[in-house]
Amino acid sequence: MANSLQADPALRPTRRPLLPYIHASRRVILSVPLIFLVGFILTTWFDVLDPIPALEVAPARIPAAVPEPPTAVTKGVDATAEAVETEETEVAAPSTATAPAPVSIGLGGFDLATVNGSDEAEHDSPFSFDLASILTGANASLYADWMAGAPDDWSLARLAIPGTHDTLTHRINLVGFRCQNAGLDEQLAAGVRYLDVRARVQVQPEADDDNMEDAERIQPLGIYHATAYTGYEFADVAETVFAFLEAHPSEVVIMRLKEEALPINGSVSDPPGPAQAEGKSAIHSASTPPFLQSWDHYRLENPRTAAGLAKYLYRFNTTEDPHFQSPPPLTIPTMGQLRGKILMLQEFPYFPVSQSYTEAPPDSTPWYGLPWYLSSALLQIEDYWQTPDLKHLDDKWDAVRDNLQAAAKNATAAENGGDDSGYDSDTESDYASPLFLSHLSASVGVTPIDAAAGPANRSVEGINDRTGRWLERGDDLAERAEDGVSKPSHYTPVGVVMADFPGRRLIDAILRRNSFFKFDEQ
Repeated sequence: MANSLQADPALRPTRRPLLPYIHASRRVILSVPLIFLVGFILTTWFDVLDPIPALEVAPARIPAAVPEPPTAVTKGVDATAEAVETEETEVAAPSTATAPAPVSIGLGGFDLATVNGSDEAEHDSPFSFDLASILTGANASLYADWMAGAPDDWSLARLAIPGTHDTLTHRINLVGFRCQNAGLDEQLAAGVRYLDVRARVQVQPEADDDNMEDAERIQPLGIYHATAYTGYEFADVAETVFAFLEAHPSEVVIMRLKEEALPINGSVSDPPGPAQAEGKSAIHSASTPPFLQSWDHYRLENPRTAAGLAKYLYRFNTTEDPHFQSPPPLTIPTMGQLRGKILMLQEFPYFPVSQSYTEAPPDSTPWYGLPWYLSSALLQIEDYWQTPDLKHLDDKWDAVRDNLQAAAKNATAAENGGDDSGYDSDTESDYASPLFLSHLSASVGVTPIDAAAGPANRSVEGINDRTGRWLERGDDLAERAEDGVSKPSHYTPVGVVMADFPGRRLIDAILRRNSFFKFDEQ
């Protein structure tokens, strides 16, 4: 992407002559005012009312396959007690004379400008932003333990599960990087059970010595969204989840742990925001990928996390060996197996392994969770995140809706013992359907807040609103009836639905898709 963040002219419709060629001189005189009027209208429509010109990107510049930008987490303290700045900034096209240097996100060659402005209050979305209101509502106590009613012999894949994308980014005051306005404590208490945790190995200054042993180079895993640091490290995230599961043993936390990008210069004490000194790769000549070294340190030695991971991280085998390695399971575990545990979705190591996780990773990769494949026997993931502009949110919604429909179809077939469900009617524990995951998030040509809630000018409906209304209306049930398929007796679960800036109404719409969960109607 070019350094200039001005709107790409390639996106503009070709301007045609406004009037046929005028042969008569007297008609030329009469036509001049009309030409100026039409020209003014077209210029106003295409140039002035362009919703986010600063971030508009030509579709041809979007790479075919680029990892999604990363996520962040909140400290192992009460997030509501922290002074959290919630302001975001308006996206404005910088002039060529005074344009600030863009902040590179370090993935796929995309740049996002540092912007300031855009308050959430400017966005009118009934399905966004007010997640914290759950904690003071009439049914507040139900959200923290909503999984308690799920039968033990049900596969986790048979549930509808609220989640967040880039979970820990609520303290980053950059519109292109901030995806949440609530801390991790609040999210868990409000019913969120899927966490998107994106980490990078932080290279400390003293690790530059080539004479150091590999063991001495073990570095912390900082939580980042691309090159924007959230102010948290993995231990902060883990301790918060441990405390939640200790208090709510009926619950299951699904944690995607992703190696966001190459190791980066930084310290856990750095403030939230752009990396202080990016670009340092600390792979050295280590025989083990740096991310695995750091992960093993948290898992086996770190005093803040080792005991907790031994207790709460779900293990696919029964060995007590702390150095366990095991192949992933053939099916998604049941609620009885998972209660009080963290089910990891593993998306590491990437570096220095030069192989994408869309392909088969090396045989030597140790597995601590389900492999993050976009399509496999275990996971079916919608992640259509590269959106050139607001108009293309329609394409994003099509992808989301298709995945929600597929998840609902599987759940309905399971209920009816259908042949296409992966479900053996003789025993529910043989339910072999994958876990469906739907990302409501989008970026590149749109900001996360505009994709979720719609732009401030309300010209386009956000994905949170489209999804929430679809879930509430039960559109999938009507569509199945139109296809001649028997309609289930209740709304069907739709797998994991992860959103940016989710609100109470969206969380409620997802939870109501679980037949075992009931609100106290008042």
